[in-house]
Amino acid sequence: MSILKFTLVFGIVLSLSFLLLFIIFPSLTPAGFGQTVNNTSGIPRAGPTTYLKPVEGTYFDNTSGLRITFPSGWNGFETIDKNNVKIISVSKKPPLSLSNIIGENSPLYISIEISPNGMPINSGQPLHYKNIINYNESDAAKSCNLLSTNNTTIDSLRGKVIAYSCPFPFNPLIREQVKAIAIEKNQTNLAIQYIATSGSNYIKYLPEFEKAIQSIQFSK
Repeated sequence: MSILKFTLVFGIVLSLSFLLLFIIFPSLTPAGFGQTVNNTSGIPRAGPTTYLKPVEGTYFDNTSGLRITFPSGWNGFETIDKNNVKIISVSKKPPLSLSNIIGENSPLYISIEISPNGMPINSGQPLHYKNIINYNESDAAKSCNLLSTNNTTIDSLRGKVIAYSCPFPFNPLIREQVKAIAIEKNQTNLAIQYIATSGSNYIKYLPEFEKAIQSIQFSK
């Protein structure tokens, strides 16, 4: 799956999911989170009930050893998809803008994707990790604008970081801004991305994302 398709589908589904959950489960709204939620064992992965765990503050994943502190005011959920890929997504709703542009009032997202141990990059699963690593070979290279690409080191682990913009499907005047990071720890692949549908909001809240990245530590 290309970065363009993945990002657009993920953003649309995530936005609708947050809206539906906040209506049905008011206790899961930001005001109802109350405390930091850490990952624990005994995660339900089967059955008709969707697995969701509220997340805010400092998050720890005991499989990859990832520990990250999300910015204040960003909160969301942890879930596990059918391929046992763990997805942690938090969002922030900017203050209401006087602008009529949809993107100015749209939530911003930070999402993390953690593959199961030993999942190969060429497994055929739509992991965002391999889209970051192989950006130039993806369809998104034709539709999106690559703004920058660099190697990085996060808590002694080597990774790759790219920034790009893609056209928003519902309004051609809006371009979705994304900064994405790929990290590999042992046999686990991690993808971390920051998404905004407003260039001004992307710049405004980018320092909060960068601070979250700086907080990352991996247990040895």
